Amino acid sequence: MYSRLRRFLAILLVYWIAHDYVVYAQAIPADERRVAIGMKDTVFIKELLGQAWKLSRQQPDSAMTLFKQGIALSRAQHYMYGQAQHLLGLAHTTGQQGNPELGIAQFKSARSLCVMLEQPKLWMSYYRCGNYLYDLLGYRDTALKYAYNMLDLCHKFPQLDSAEISSGLAYGRLGVSYMHGAANPLLAISYFNKALQIAERNGERKQYPYLYTGLAGSWVNANTLDSTHTSGYRKGVQLYVKAMQVAQELDDNMALAVVYFNLGVVYCNLELFDSASFYLKKMSELPDEIINYNGKIAAYVIMATGYHKDEQYGKAAHYYELAGNLARQYHAKSRLQEIERHQFALYRSMGRYKEAMEHLEHYMNLRDSVLDEEKVKATQQLEVKFRTAEKDKELALKNLTLGKQQSLLREKNIWIGAGGLSSLFLVSLLLVWRRNSQHRRKLQEKQIHVMEQDQALWKQGERIRNLSAMIRGEEKERARLGRELHDGIVSELVAIKMNFDTLQQKYPLYEATPAYEKALQHLDATARELRKTAQNLMPDLLTEHGLRMSLVVYCEKTTALTGLKISFVCEDHLPRLPLDFELSLYRMVQELVLNILKHAQASSALVQLNYHTQLLMLTVEDNGKGIDISNTRSSGIGLSNLKSRVEALQGRFDIRARKSGGTAVYVEIDLPLLQSIMSDEDEDKNSYS
Repeated sequence: MYSRLRRFLAILLVYWIAHDYVVYAQAIPADERRVAIGMKDTVFIKELLGQAWKLSRQQPDSAMTLFKQGIALSRAQHYMYGQAQHLLGLAHTTGQQGNPELGIAQFKSARSLCVMLEQPKLWMSYYRCGNYLYDLLGYRDTALKYAYNMLDLCHKFPQLDSAEISSGLAYGRLGVSYMHGAANPLLAISYFNKALQIAERNGERKQYPYLYTGLAGSWVNANTLDSTHTSGYRKGVQLYVKAMQVAQELDDNMALAVVYFNLGVVYCNLELFDSASFYLKKMSELPDEIINYNGKIAAYVIMATGYHKDEQYGKAAHYYELAGNLARQYHAKSRLQEIERHQFALYRSMGRYKEAMEHLEHYMNLRDSVLDEEKVKATQQLEVKFRTAEKDKELALKNLTLGKQQSLLREKNIWIGAGGLSSLFLVSLLLVWRRNSQHRRKLQEKQIHVMEQDQALWKQGERIRNLSAMIRGEEKERARLGRELHDGIVSELVAIKMNFDTLQQKYPLYEATPAYEKALQHLDATARELRKTAQNLMPDLLTEHGLRMSLVVYCEKTTALTGLKISFVCEDHLPRLPLDFELSLYRMVQELVLNILKHAQASSALVQLNYHTQLLMLTVEDNGKGIDISNTRSSGIGLSNLKSRVEALQGRFDIRARKSGGTAVYVEIDLPLLQSIMSDEDEDKNSYS
């Protein structure tokens, strides 16, 4: 009895001390905690992290050693941020070395540190590592989730120094995920183009080879765009060559290895085996720290398979021999087994049956050897399990003996705890009073916070209601004007045209006069313009078929009437949205296209509408003369009205001049937030009705 009381007292004292320490640690800002650790130590750990990342691509073993050293130093200094970053670097490099399962385990161990620190930059590293590792394992949905988390974090914290660069990385990772397995090559192309635009804006030239390579792979996967089924290959080869040129300028051998390998595979698919051999041979000649023996074996096998298919048996036998020698040197039995099987098929095709039988025999021996090794490994695993079970049995017996001894000790210590009962009672009262006071304070702070949030949401809802009312009023007025133009003035012009036709029948001589013909032409042109204006004022197509079809028709009509080539890109699964919201977006596009026609002097433009579970993104770009951002306030009320509409919809409006010429306008709207505010508005209406 007394032992239990004493143990309970000890637990309460430890809880009290630990609780005060946690409260104190949370009250200290992260920067002050870093100073408390020692600025020199943290600077050294950060330098170690940067050096490890530089070595991770070409010298991964050295990089992993530095990452482990950084983890040990961070733990010794209680520097959790450094520990988390080094853990993520170790996980990334482990996956890169061909062991993504172990990398996932290391990656998961860093999550608790990210949760404790709550730093956006650390979460960005965490999401990026998770996307890379799960993509290696083939878990596409999980990899996509982490990539979209990166993108959402960039939009949530745009004030971060590297927010835009990180969003470019996120778009690149999305492109990789949709490219693999030919999941959605056209969507992958769209994301790679976005990443490339961000890299160009920020001067991130070192990313060009990998983005061009991703675009090329996506076009190769989309190789079904014409009847010959070669258009994707041609576009892919052009982009691979562009990536190769930039990689050579940057002296990036790792990127060159990837480009050479992919060019070899594409030329093999095109049955241009000499070209494939040229690029695969260039890849195999790269240093060993860039391309390991597995990559070289794969290149030799691809070259040999191509020449075998082209019935160039001598070259095929040469490259199979090179691959076999390399597999024997590194004891890669599974690869050697595959090579021996290919050599058997080759020599059988050549009619050299004796050599074919020798390779078949080698293949059978290797297969038996691999099976024997698997059996030995399985036997060893069973033996380990048996020994583990024996040890567990011995441990259970020891635990039973130890339990008996502890029971005797508890009986002896029953009366010792009576002296601490009074102290325990006082400490318990103090803890209860302290906890209740803290709970009341937190509850009051939470209530104040909730009231502030409710007030902010009400103000946002009020702005949206005002905008909705304004849009409905504008659309009613547009519809009224459209009906008056169509039913009134256009009808009058038709009647006048009929009178002219009657005059022509009565007085045929008028038909030959130039003035008469000019009057008829002017009358027809005026009627067409009024009819087009009436149709723009009454977008019936929007009400019946939705925003996507309305914008398709609008862009095609504008292209036909003005000569401005407008490309419209929109995902097929765009759902129907509230009519007021679709009208608002439709008018935004009209206003932006009108600005391009009036001011940009452009020959082409792009209207793009993207949608996923979090954001609706509208992009309007042109190749015109650009815009002076400092004078956009004085350029008229059009952009001001657009910006106020977007802000009222809780969105983000951004306009900027493109480096390559022209202007780009971005609109992003958080649909879940907008829908929650609109649902609150509907509840308020129902409560008052």
